[in-house]
Amino acid sequence: MKIMAVHHHPDLYGSDLMLLRTLEGFRDTGHDVTLLVPDKGPLLDRADRAGITYQVLRYPQLSKSLMRPLALVRLVAALPVDILRLAAHIRRLAPDVIYVNTLTMPHWPLAARLCRRPVVVHVRELESEVGRLVSRLLTGQLLVASSIVANSRATAEYISGDWSALKVRTRVVYNGLDLPELAPRIDRQGSHVVLKVVGRLSPRKGQDVAIRALAAIRELDVDGRLVLVGTVFPGYEWYERELRALAATLGVSEFVFFRGYTDRPWEEGADVVLVPSRLEPFGNVAAEALASGTPTVVTSVGGLPEIVQNDETGFVVPPEDDAAMCDAILRILERPHAARAVAAAGRAAVIERYSRARYTLEMAEVIGEIAETRGAIVDGGAASNG
Repeated sequence: MKIMAVHHHPDLYGSDLMLLRTLEGFRDTGHDVTLLVPDKGPLLDRADRAGITYQVLRYPQLSKSLMRPLALVRLVAALPVDILRLAAHIRRLAPDVIYVNTLTMPHWPLAARLCRRPVVVHVRELESEVGRLVSRLLTGQLLVASSIVANSRATAEYISGDWSALKVRTRVVYNGLDLPELAPRIDRQGSHVVLKVVGRLSPRKGQDVAIRALAAIRELDVDGRLVLVGTVFPGYEWYERELRALAATLGVSEFVFFRGYTDRPWEEGADVVLVPSRLEPFGNVAAEALASGTPTVVTSVGGLPEIVQNDETGFVVPPEDDAAMCDAILRILERPHAARAVAAAGRAAVIERYSRARYTLEMAEVIGEIAETRGAIVDGGAASNG
């Protein structure tokens, strides 16, 4: 089948890397893939190296600033013109199916429906913090989708909570990851304790909670350091400034290290990985942290409890609770042998559960079901014409 995939930006974080893995899987299972993005960026270099054909085409997309009723009303008012333009592009490329990666591009499912092309929407968002009206407008595009893929049970429940009719059309496919090798173990002879958070610098990711937890363990005479790996979205520079200001206020500035983005975040070891998210549809970082063999503390939000089982494969604490996170860190440090056993169990679990081979097979089944449906329609039409 000829697949046209559309994505919302050309970066290299969780949903972007999952897009590349998805398209490589489509290609490896015999499909012809073309990727559309609205701008140039590092994602396209990776796509080029992977042999994925791409085009840069400006098209509307949702941003956090549009997650308000008035802004969405304006977006809806411009829908007809935008949809007609995208429909014209669909007709030029003539794909058999359109794959939309995330909910942030509602114009594409509508344009696909106008062109009578099947569309798969892969939902990687869990916008439970927005109002019900905004949420229903955001997920309403799924009513025209041929198939819906959710990256966790939590995401699937969010979708069906808005539109119960979508429950039977939503399939959960857990992400398939390039899981890291075991991270090097840090020699504990007199050295400080290294905590690590990997991911976008964003209020949703909760780096501020990690800074407070660092301050708490230092007050208990634990010589801790916190490494933050990641950068902000454009327009969110204020959050990094707030994080630095918070560290200064708590007196831990010299113990918080902003490393920026790296595509090899696990090569440097850590004693504990923290995933202090306030909202997390899946949580690639949690699975990768477990695969690295590092004791991992996550919050009980979204898809994270589906990845980490408390005291079995990792440690789960309530969100926005730096005291509970501090306690979990201290338990890990006080019982290193038990913590390493939990970490080993976590590594074994994610290697089995989140492999790329399993993900590629399940996504191929999604596309295969659409191919079968299209074939049945074509055969039925031919029979009736005969």
